[in-house]
Amino acid sequence: MVPEGWELRSLQEVCEKQISYGIVQTGNDPNANVPCLRVVDLSKQKIAFDALLKTTEEVHRAYRKTILCEGELVLALRGEIGTVKLVSGDLVGMNITRGLARIAPKKSVVFSKFLEQQIRSSLFKAALFRKVGGSALQEISLGELRKVPVLLPPLPEQKKIAEILSTWDRAIEVAERQLENARLQKKALMQQLLTGTRRLPGFDGEWKTVKLGDVAGIIVSNVDKKTREGEVKVRLCNYMDVYSNDDINASDEFMKATASSQQIKKFAVKVGDVIITKDSEDPKDIAIPAYVASDSGDLVCGYHLAILRPLEQLDGRFLKYFIETPRSKHFFASRANGATRFGLTLPTIHEAEFSIPSKLEQKAISYVLKHCEKQLRQLQKKVSHLRTEKRALMQQLLTGKKRVKV
Repeated sequence: MVPEGWELRSLQEVCEKQISYGIVQTGNDPNANVPCLRVVDLSKQKIAFDALLKTTEEVHRAYRKTILCEGELVLALRGEIGTVKLVSGDLVGMNITRGLARIAPKKSVVFSKFLEQQIRSSLFKAALFRKVGGSALQEISLGELRKVPVLLPPLPEQKKIAEILSTWDRAIEVAERQLENARLQKKALMQQLLTGTRRLPGFDGEWKTVKLGDVAGIIVSNVDKKTREGEVKVRLCNYMDVYSNDDINASDEFMKATASSQQIKKFAVKVGDVIITKDSEDPKDIAIPAYVASDSGDLVCGYHLAILRPLEQLDGRFLKYFIETPRSKHFFASRANGATRFGLTLPTIHEAEFSIPSKLEQKAISYVLKHCEKQLRQLQKKVSHLRTEKRALMQQLLTGKKRVKV
């Protein structure tokens, strides 16, 4: 239902130029100097000129219809279909590649920033994806894109809605920058504290190099996701529980399965354990760690994972943070065996070398890094909350369910 005073038009009807895709072949001339936007560039906060694809002036002029102007929009036709970016600043005068469409809003009908928000809305995306064709390569044709309906209020109301939603966008951008800064700070601290280049006050003892198998028990689980009659009911800590979390807590939700009494005795997780991903389709996802912060008798480690159980001289959190370092990630990723699915062998895990200070210093380092993680989680929640609130507001404002005063 179209709200009073609003109208429903096709995307092409609100454009002053024909919606067109960009350059089919940009060429490989080493002297090419005209930057061209690709689908992958649209999701970047900042677009680096040097990293952009380049074409020649000759090709650029041949595709003059997609030379970008201030206030136009660029939309992904393939890949991340529907991703949109407003043309401003340094983007003016660039060209686009075949995977993008140039949209030139008709100023007398639609405000550019409003159309940008409308294209990002769930209503527009749903209409867009109903017209997407292809199976191996998902893509929307220009003909179908031009037909996608757009709901438009009067121009003054469009501008007010765009202002409100842009305010939320700026708040999200600030929160995302804070989150990225916190990630960089944690990374720098890890590099300094876990290598001994920076020592915490009160610590100056020597570090010693050890092999992981000499300071931790290594237990590879074989508990699958099946439920079998006659076995004991358990909760299963699976691959994604480890991959997606810094900590494993017994109070979290886990998959229900069964295991034998022998399996429960061997593979039940304990506080202080570090669980790592042992197998993966991508070697970069090998040895992703999570620390077991709390346990219960029915929580068992699942298949494709390995439990690292620290011995007396090793702190579990310190081990978890060390496994997250670039050096450690490279060690495990480069030694994962396989062609389509990769995995670590017990000897490989055992032979991983790293340096450790006294257990007291390990705990102190872990405390500092745990505080960084806490800050990161708070910022992640803040970003997630802002995005959720904005989506809810878009649903109301861009459909006319909630009207703004002009």
